[in-house]
Amino acid sequence: MTCYHSPMPDLFDNIGYTFAFICGLLAVHLLMSRASNRVPAWILGSTFALLAVHAIFITIVITQGRSNAPTLIVMLVPVLALCIGPLFYSYFRLIAEPTPRFSVTQLIHCLPALLVSIELGIQKFWIDIDLVIVMSLLTYATLLSVRTRLGRRQFEHLDAHANIAFQWLKAATGILWVSLISEVLINVNLAQGGALKQSPILIFDWIGKLMLIALAILQLLRQPTQFSWLLGPNKSFRQTAINDQQSQQFKHTVAQFEDFVTNQQAYTDASTSLKSIAKQLNIPIRQLSSAINHVYQESFSKRMNRFRVAHAKQLLAEPSPAKLIAVMYDSGFRTKSSFNKEFQAIEGISPSEYRRQVMSNKQV
Repeated sequence: MTCYHSPMPDLFDNIGYTFAFICGLLAVHLLMSRASNRVPAWILGSTFALLAVHAIFITIVITQGRSNAPTLIVMLVPVLALCIGPLFYSYFRLIAEPTPRFSVTQLIHCLPALLVSIELGIQKFWIDIDLVIVMSLLTYATLLSVRTRLGRRQFEHLDAHANIAFQWLKAATGILWVSLISEVLINVNLAQGGALKQSPILIFDWIGKLMLIALAILQLLRQPTQFSWLLGPNKSFRQTAINDQQSQQFKHTVAQFEDFVTNQQAYTDASTSLKSIAKQLNIPIRQLSSAINHVYQESFSKRMNRFRVAHAKQLLAEPSPAKLIAVMYDSGFRTKSSFNKEFQAIEGISPSEYRRQVMSNKQV
């Protein structure tokens, strides 16, 4: 990361250390948590920890000057900058899956940071480190932007937490874009011979990131129970103690849900979401999610997939069944992989195997 002497050391120090403090608190909360899925919590916690350490290190380098700052800190600044984008991307990629699994192949995202570490260690520079940082930030900011275009539906399995997960995705995307813009402006200025002695670029960088994180935290504070989302999606829904009145309300809510989904065949529309059904039924989204989780002990997305698989079975059992791809779309699935995966999970066999069984039974 490019370094220079700040003309406003007190202001820069205060903002830099404030940013580091907030990121550090989030990191401790996540890393010390007892999440049901530890990997997502550790990845996000590590990301905020790196943001905190990077903020402290770059503040030290800028206020003390590159030549006076400890050599190790100067070397770690660009390495840490190259780790933040991959970690954010890995986290949101993981929680977008109903059952998060970390693959060793994802370690390839650490390759740029590793190469830069080797360069700095042996003091032989084959590639421009500033260019690598810019390209890394651009790559992962773009990848997260693509995910934001997918909307809240990618987090539908998080049920009531889908909205806040999407808000944090947008915040992370914004952090990477702000970092990219700052990095480009600094390098352009230096390339033109400027020393940035009166430039507010890094002040803009810290304030922009602080505002994005603050907005995301404010969203959480509006619904404190949603802090649990940060720990990673839960795999199971534990039965909580409720009174008879709540139980009856949940059953009534689920009955409304079942009637609507069945009568309207809402499951055949791949864009159907918890939010859209709650709006149609004029029921708070959290109430609908809680009712489904309590009565069925499974998420909204899992329940909808049961409707879709049941519909697919009917289509596959018809005298002249359509092609599997047509059955997939008519049942409300977006991709062949999700169709096969959910059908296998619910029925124990693949759609093609089910159709073969049905056809063989008819011939007997």
